[in-house]
Amino acid sequence: MALNDHPMWRKPQHHHDLENTHDHVHWVELFYDLIHVVTIFLLGNYLSDHLDLQGFLTFAGVFIALWYAWGELSIFNSIYVSTDFWHRIIMSLMICTVMFMAAAIPAIDGKGWTFFALGFAANRLLMAALYFRARRTNAASKSFCNEHIRNFLILAAIFAATAFLPKPLAYWVFAAAMVTTQLVYMIPRISVLRFDRFAPRLGHMSERFALLTLIVLGEGFSSWS
Repeated sequence: MALNDHPMWRKPQHHHDLENTHDHVHWVELFYDLIHVVTIFLLGNYLSDHLDLQGFLTFAGVFIALWYAWGELSIFNSIYVSTDFWHRIIMSLMICTVMFMAAAIPAIDGKGWTFFALGFAANRLLMAALYFRARRTNAASKSFCNEHIRNFLILAAIFAATAFLPKPLAYWVFAAAMVTTQLVYMIPRISVLRFDRFAPRLGHMSERFALLTLIVLGEGFSSWS
């Protein structure tokens, strides 16, 4: 086997460019999912200690941010088959950003906000790094990757800025950036939907979603018991 064909050194490739692809989840993705489960568990503990409207709104906002941190990486991994050394390093760093956000949740309505916003911004920067690597080895995806890189860099800067803005302005700017993140995937002829290379493997994504849901439900049931 040539060195470039070995999974440890194979560059990220679009699944349309491969003859044989499977939808099975890689172990690094599973570990990333498990870190999200722990984070959601901590977020649930926060809600149980703040059973009022403000507590619920905080819970909902943080949950949506965590969902995007999980979902957008899932989209990348369903489009590009990437298992090489540098991909694993970047994913390990992304795991650290989620752990950073998780540690900030107990004090999210105070000093923890700064660390949560910075952790989320770092997560966005690493997403840009993944698409940068994909652009270098997928000529047909260059325009698609360029748009993602630009979007993630701009949003990362905005999310990082919210760490230092006064409250509640920081929350409103963060929320506006989250809405923009959603629009990036929704508006026809403007969003990434217009690119043919935006073609996630639905089987891969559904398997990850099912596994994450089962783990979260199992964790919630055992905690309730």
